[in-house]
Amino acid sequence: MKKIILMMAIALIAFQANAQQGPRDFQKGNRGDRMGMLQDLTPEQASEIHTKRMTLNLDLTEAQQKQIQVINLEEATYRKTQMEARQNMTQKPTSDEMAARMNARLDHQIAYKKKVKNILTEEQYQKWEETRAQYQKQMKGQKGKSPRNR
Repeated sequence: MKKIILMMAIALIAFQANAQQGPRDFQKGNRGDRMGMLQDLTPEQASEIHTKRMTLNLDLTEAQQKQIQVINLEEATYRKTQMEARQNMTQKPTSDEMAARMNARLDHQIAYKKKVKNILTEEQYQKWEETRAQYQKQMKGQKGKSPRNR
């Protein structure tokens, strides 16, 4: 009987210790903390980081890096202004405003994609597309989850 009670007490303590475990720290991959840090970057810093990631992933040449850097800076500046505009909204947009905003965003994405395609080789572009598809799939899977549950 004492053994059973002792085993139950140990199991209860183990469950309690796991239940009180806080969110993972930054080094272990807490995505919410990293995303918050990335939002605080200036457009120049964000574009430089994005260009370096693309260079590592796609093996870009020096000329390609310079061209991509310019495009990524434009993109980061655009994203920053859009994020600030969303934060400054005082009321919910109408359906017409939402449709116009979505169309503008999609037009911007199409233009960005065309610019990148003109710079990259066919193999690099295919790899870039695959990487973007994986990232989008990953983000859709995390949509709606709170940072604490990720």
